[in-house]
Amino acid sequence: MASIQSVFDELKTIPQGVAGEHRYRFLTFSARGGIPLLDQFSEHESTSRRSSSQGGVGHSKTSGGAGGVGGSAKFPRKQDIFLRKILESEKELEKGWIRQFFVYIDTTMHARLANTVDIPEQFFETKKLPKKIRARPEMLRLSKFECSSIEKYLKHLKGLARNRHKDLESTVYEIVRNREDSISGPENYFASLSRSDSPGGILVEIDDGSEIKTKENIHAYEMRYCPLCVEEIMPTIERSLTVWNSEGIVLPPIPNLSMPLDQIRVFCTENKHRGHDFSECINSEDLENRANESRVRLGMERHSTINIRIKLERGQEKPPWKWAWVCPSKS
Repeated sequence: MASIQSVFDELKTIPQGVAGEHRYRFLTFSARGGIPLLDQFSEHESTSRRSSSQGGVGHSKTSGGAGGVGGSAKFPRKQDIFLRKILESEKELEKGWIRQFFVYIDTTMHARLANTVDIPEQFFETKKLPKKIRARPEMLRLSKFECSSIEKYLKHLKGLARNRHKDLESTVYEIVRNREDSISGPENYFASLSRSDSPGGILVEIDDGSEIKTKENIHAYEMRYCPLCVEEIMPTIERSLTVWNSEGIVLPPIPNLSMPLDQIRVFCTENKHRGHDFSECINSEDLENRANESRVRLGMERHSTINIRIKLERGQEKPPWKWAWVCPSKS
């Protein structure tokens, strides 16, 4: 889902960086699976490429044909020559899927491929298109990319992710409640980052009902690390990753203190580093990114963390940690 979201965001921003006439400049070609891509393209390409006497999608002003202004009359031909070359080497798509090609003319009047996206056919969106182009939605030349189908598919994926997250929350809740062997303290989060056999796990924030969040201390409940401790320990992480059967490096986060941040003077687990405030401390995501730089450099799998927040029931025994680490492998 993250990759599709990034493509969606990119397609939304590209038109902002292109100077000049935008009309018909951005081509969205949607090809169906099970049919040769070039056959579909030939059916919908600009008629100026085939015969100026024929009518069809891509020739009229509505779809971005020869009647453009500010150089837009050249857009369809440039787009089609460029896209045809791409499709000549493109593998056929599996039936039941749609592959969308996003091509545009940049500021220097060169055709560029912004990206391609494969989506299940049921998410191909045409209802949101203006009526005058809804009948032939496969080849659209507009002032921006047509992203309704990607948006619809993303909405579906986010719904699935929310449901999976809820199921995961229930599973983790039972693990925390039963104190199963797969759960340990937050110090093992960094141990997992620094072990080559650990693909990742679940970082759990446990809400026992005792938090009193204010504007001043709302971030005090985030799991963070002393930046100087992190700088000291990071050089040893690659050594740990290359040691067979390593247990990893244990690094506890800054303890959760039930007092306003402006009253705390030392943000260091070891109580040896001073002179920095809470905003300079390293959160778990930044720590994982740094560790993954080392893992990638060593040709290892990236470490992946899922963040879950659970709320304990009233009267339920509190675990000894504010945060917990659930790892499928050894902890």
